[in-house]
Amino acid sequence: MSRDLEQELQRLGDAGETPSEQELRRMAREAASESRSLGPARGPRRRWAGVAAVAAALLAASALGVALGSSLTPAGSASMPARGLGFLPAPGWTIVQGETFDVPGATSATAANVPLHPADRPNALPARTIATLPARGVVIHVTFEARGDPARDVAFVRQSLPLQVEDARPASPSEHRLRAAVGGFNVDARIHYGRPTPTAAMVDSAQRQLSRLTVAAERVTLRAYPTILTSGPVTLSGTIDKPVAGEVVDIQAKDCGAQFFRGLAGTTTKGGGSFSTTIHPQISTTLRALWDGNASAPVTVWQRASVYLRTGTRGRLYVTAWGAEAQVFWRKKIQIQQRKAGQWKTVHTVPLTMEGNLGRTYFRLPVPRGTLLRAVLPRSQTKPCFLQGVSPVLRT
Repeated sequence: MSRDLEQELQRLGDAGETPSEQELRRMAREAASESRSLGPARGPRRRWAGVAAVAAALLAASALGVALGSSLTPAGSASMPARGLGFLPAPGWTIVQGETFDVPGATSATAANVPLHPADRPNALPARTIATLPARGVVIHVTFEARGDPARDVAFVRQSLPLQVEDARPASPSEHRLRAAVGGFNVDARIHYGRPTPTAAMVDSAQRQLSRLTVAAERVTLRAYPTILTSGPVTLSGTIDKPVAGEVVDIQAKDCGAQFFRGLAGTTTKGGGSFSTTIHPQISTTLRALWDGNASAPVTVWQRASVYLRTGTRGRLYVTAWGAEAQVFWRKKIQIQQRKAGQWKTVHTVPLTMEGNLGRTYFRLPVPRGTLLRAVLPRSQTKPCFLQGVSPVLRT
């Protein structure tokens, strides 16, 4: 990105408002017209060319659902917002944008008018910062979660941006909480002040930063629960930006190791444009929802290796491991762990052979009656398509 473009982006960010698509298109048309009338690219024309580039860049970002905040943030103070969700920065504020989804289908962003404590994680509530917040301090932590779960959605009332601090309700002596449904996301904002009764200046500062919140206008969203699976179904839910029932939504999957998405399931929307369905993946897979030619952001569901430890005949033990393919765990080394002094310690390692569609092996392990054992297939043996597998505990 050129220096001129960065300066224009920073100027727009400092203005305190996110231009609408109509405003951006007007800027682009005026800038292009002015640029053509000014002759060679010197002086004013260079500035207008920069404005045109800014407008085009922001329009492209809007069309692709890319957040603006990352382009405006000084180096080291924020990361690329996930899925166009986050804060436009302001002078004197530290911005941290979430990139991963600790909560299934959710990400977060934090804005603070003080430096964040180094012990706080980027995608979590900055508890250490809040605990040591000076009297003038303000911290806003926002979680964005894809809509589509009726039981959760009911707690979020439809609102438009910018959100208003005055709509937040006290949750503790120093915290105010605001829940709103914006586009396809449930937005949960927690505003922390450094004193039980914030000053008017603190409230005004919090409002200016909250007004810089951006929420991507995704046409279709998707969330999955659980996102780490050993067995059983995965519930998929989401919304489309057309609040009607009967719209067809296709679910596509790209299994681990595959290059392309394939059709997996289909469902239809209910009232309000929400949908849900269940799937039974057998391997780690990336999912997306398709509606009216639009694809949701991808969601990955991780499959754990299934591992079982049993007693056999003549004092033997046997262990089995199962994956989506017959020989996925053939010759993989499984660890037998014993509970000792409150900790699990590896006491035996054995390679798996094949028996039918299962990785299986028999072994002897002389241990006293009542010993607690478990079998562990570590990540080093299951990657890239499975997470570590751990068997239920066996008492000999």
